[in-house]
Amino acid sequence: MSLWETPDDEWQAIPERQSYTCLNIGCGRDVREGWVNADLHPVDGRVMRVDADSPCWPWMDETFALIEARDLIEHLARPVQFLGECWRVLKPGGQLRIRGPHYTCRDTYTDLTHRRGLSSESLLWAGGGGRWTNPNPRPWSQIEVRLIWEWPFAWMRVLNLHPMLLRLYEATPLSAIPAKAVEAVLWK
Repeated sequence: MSLWETPDDEWQAIPERQSYTCLNIGCGRDVREGWVNADLHPVDGRVMRVDADSPCWPWMDETFALIEARDLIEHLARPVQFLGECWRVLKPGGQLRIRGPHYTCRDTYTDLTHRRGLSSESLLWAGGGGRWTNPNPRPWSQIEVRLIWEWPFAWMRVLNLHPMLLRLYEATPLSAIPAKAVEAVLWK
């Protein structure tokens, strides 16, 4: 199933659970039953203390079939290292789902702990795509990116139909209408 086949508020829905493990990294207060929940500042005993910026996470290679990182990557000092660790602990065919603030969103720099906003090409870079050179790309089998909008203009959803339309939005005065977030699914 494609990321685009789900409504905006259901992108994080996972396929019917089988015999695999899900990691909710940087979970904050979003503690999920049946998941491995990890955060730098655990809210209770159900959450492991893990620094997502660490070069070596406490899990074996190819442990998880699904990793979700919502509103985390903008806080990290070493996002490239983070993506490398996600790659390492993700099973072949697994998914990494990331959400972070778009650089046009007013909340991107309101939170003083944010180090960056994302563009539609930020996570394409992880696989060696986009216009920028990644010296150490991971061979993600597929990467899908979309923007979530602050304003409910139906026509803006059309921009998610093709990466060139997203680049057009970001390179023109259209970006005066802010996007709220960038969401991506990366398949190993």
